[in-house]
Amino acid sequence: MANSNREAPAKPKKKKRILLRIFVAGMFLGVLSLGAVYGLAKFGLVSLPASPALTPLYAKIGLKPKQVAKTALPDPLSEEKHKLSVMRESLQKERADWERLKQASTKKAEEAPAKTPTPVQNSVDPKALARMAMVYEEMPIEKLSKIFALLPDDEVIQLLRRMEEKKVADILAAEKPVRAAHFSLVLSKSPKETASTK
Repeated sequence: MANSNREAPAKPKKKKRILLRIFVAGMFLGVLSLGAVYGLAKFGLVSLPASPALTPLYAKIGLKPKQVAKTALPDPLSEEKHKLSVMRESLQKERADWERLKQASTKKAEEAPAKTPTPVQNSVDPKALARMAMVYEEMPIEKLSKIFALLPDDEVIQLLRRMEEKKVADILAAEKPVRAAHFSLVLSKSPKETASTK
């Protein structure tokens, strides 16, 4: 029994020694690996993570992290912004042209009642005009726009009055904005009003 009493306290001491040796060996390996990383970082063989929080620590131990040049990323919407600004400028120009045309037509309307309308020399036969309107309705817009560009505005307006609304919309869309605006203003008035304002 005396032997068993001696062995009992010896076992915990033996365990403590083994744990102490493991701890010392772990510390030695940790310090050794930390020293190896420090040496490699000092010679620039290992890159250190660049972080504003770690920069003071690097300075204290004599290391300098590599500075990565920050490149500005291109704006993914810059092309769209440019297109929109160009479109806005063209719309503002069209609006200014439309306003100018509206003012000019208003001025003409104010001055026109003093003048007496001159009779049309070559009055067009209404049946022939209706027939031509039907023919033009069947034509493609591109060809029709070229023909209308050569005709006087009064004749185009008379033809437009006899055509379907959908076709008139397509024709106005194909015309130059100033001419389309003029046609729109004249078409919005009744034929009697148009004749009196000439």
